[in-house]
Amino acid sequence: MRKVTVIICTYNRAASLQFTLKAISEQIVGDNDALDVIVVDNNSSDGTKAVFEGAEKNMPFSMQYVFEGRQGLSYARNAGIQSAMGELLIFTDDDVMPKMDWVSKTVAGFSTHEADCVGGKVLPLWEEEKPSWLSAPRLERHCEGLFAVLDHGDLPLIRDVAGRHENFVYGANMAFRRKLFAEVGLFRTDLGRMGSKLAGGEETEMLGRILSLGKKVVWLPESVVYHRVAAERLRLPYMRRRRFEGGRSEYVSQPAAARKLPPWYYRQWFITACNVVRHYLKGRRVEGVESELYFWHQTGRIVARLEDTVRGFLGQRTNLRPVERKGSRTSP
Repeated sequence: MRKVTVIICTYNRAASLQFTLKAISEQIVGDNDALDVIVVDNNSSDGTKAVFEGAEKNMPFSMQYVFEGRQGLSYARNAGIQSAMGELLIFTDDDVMPKMDWVSKTVAGFSTHEADCVGGKVLPLWEEEKPSWLSAPRLERHCEGLFAVLDHGDLPLIRDVAGRHENFVYGANMAFRRKLFAEVGLFRTDLGRMGSKLAGGEETEMLGRILSLGKKVVWLPESVVYHRVAAERLRLPYMRRRRFEGGRSEYVSQPAAARKLPPWYYRQWFITACNVVRHYLKGRRVEGVESELYFWHQTGRIVARLEDTVRGFLGQRTNLRPVERKGSRTSP
């Protein structure tokens, strides 16, 4: 009997979590698989534990409640990994509705493709209709990531060598062989969401480590979850914050020795800012939003670079030892 663990990390989304757990309770599981569910409460202040206790009464699978007081999605995921007993670990979010065959299709993908990591489709459930300007084709590549929507098509995709892997697998639908973490380590806790801070990058960084060891990552079109896209995500203030934090996380995820921005990057940032103003003044909203999202991403990287520089300067100051002057008195 193969053990499979579904891990759901949650923070102050008790109402949404209730629907996610209901969908999990309806999962189809293979005859040779035993499913258990872990809910990691990442320091919630709402009724999350009460929702867990209510769901446990009607859940046909074993459930475990884990409290992680250190704020951050990576802390929560790592707590889930360390508490899990399954051979396969499947992650999803507290605002997701998986299809009934999600677990069985994901599990089958490991065997079919001899995969070490598996991901799948993340399709949208819109809380409200998208505004027309946001449906422009030239904004799609920006907005799919902002809305956590992922659809590579109807054929499996395979990554088995280090290279470009951004947006290949999303955390709302990703799974790993548990033994893999003994080789690559856990999620980096300086990356990823932390409470209301819209940071990220931890999934991409983890994927890079996995591929650097020659492991196989497979994206499965038949593994499907539906992600509820909140109305606030359709507003520019949210999109700006996401793009800023995305740029910041992209910089921080790099090795320390590679954390540099060439001079041309600052010139490009200034040109982008000018393009934002130019498009908006001419009434070209779609082009203005596109340029603005680039601008906030670039700004996030620049701010992270400045923070790095300040930390380095302060570190050097801390390491400086005071030199005693000749003839100085050390006591009054």
